[in-house]
Amino acid sequence: MKTWRYLVVFWLLWPAACAHGWESNRRGAYEVSLVVNGVELPVYHHRGRAFVEGWRGQRYVVRIHNRSPRRIEAVVSVDGRDVIDGRAASLSKRGYVIQPWSSADIDGFRTSMDRVAAFRFSDVEDSYAARMGSSWTVGVVAVAVFPERVYRPRPRPLPRPPYYLDRSEEKSAAPR
Repeated sequence: MKTWRYLVVFWLLWPAACAHGWESNRRGAYEVSLVVNGVELPVYHHRGRAFVEGWRGQRYVVRIHNRSPRRIEAVVSVDGRDVIDGRAASLSKRGYVIQPWSSADIDGFRTSMDRVAAFRFSDVEDSYAARMGSSWTVGVVAVAVFPERVYRPRPRPLPRPPYYLDRSEEKSAAPR
């Protein structure tokens, strides 16, 4: 019996540093990992890309860590398909909101509010993306991270006294 192993490419994107990808941020504010049976798979780095090894038919979960003090929105795609609606991936899609200093596990393509189709390592022909007609990105897990904007409150100006008050009657602070 043949056993098959698969390599999955990770891409971690965020608008401010898309060109740097996973390598520069793997121990930074955001981290992505694949988890099998509760254990994170080891990541192998080669030429600026990150790879993991999986076995055909093995179920996995995409885990996203947010180690920043701000909430983030993570737009996730697997095999070029958005994990929320199963359609072609795009940065303009909605994502998962992850609280500061926490993580989220995404265990499959969402088919309804209650159900997901599990992520599994598979051949290109058997992949969800190939069945949907786009197999050119099979093996790619991409995550775009959008940090929540911080709006600083504007200082409120002090109220001015009414114009009809005569300031000339006030005592002066100057010595006489």
